Amino acid sequence: MTTCIVDFDTKTIYTDDLQTRYHKEVTTSSFGFKKVSRDVGLGFAPTEKIRMTANGCTVVAAGCATTLDEFARGYPNKIPKAPKSNTTILVCQVVGDTFRVISYQSRVGVFRNRWEIDVISPLKRHIAIGSGSEYAAGALAAGATPENAIIAASKLDHYTSANVTGYKVVDPRTV
Repeated sequence: MTTCIVDFDTKTIYTDDLQTRYHKEVTTSSFGFKKVSRDVGLGFAPTEKIRMTANGCTVVAAGCATTLDEFARGYPNKIPKAPKSNTTILVCQVVGDTFRVISYQSRVGVFRNRWEIDVISPLKRHIAIGSGSEYAAGALAAGATPENAIIAASKLDHYTSANVTGYKVVDPRTV
């Protein structure tokens, strides 16, 4: 996964540069038949985790990079099906002085997968998502900056990198 932090005060998204990519695994039985397993094993690729949508929203995700790409391409008109893996996507938008953050979190079910959607209230200064989010939230509570919180998370979560990028979300109408 990864670790991402949204800072409501500065309207900035911070992420590390490690992204999980799922891949297919092909195995061969003792009789020579090939069997393809779905979404097993993890591959890691340094990548930019922040995408812009056609309507000027900024999208960041913790989870599968392929889902982030599909989500950003289609949002808001065509949201892809929820993946079979844990993925959290935050859609951030500045309109005038208002900073909006909407969370889409995949929920895996017995019969179908679905997105659980929440509007995030800016009552807290930060929201952290991803596999290192609990470590980062602890560092933030102890007074760390978002960049240092992700670096602290990287020391405890091997799915989080210490290479941190910050991206300021702006109103696309003012650019």
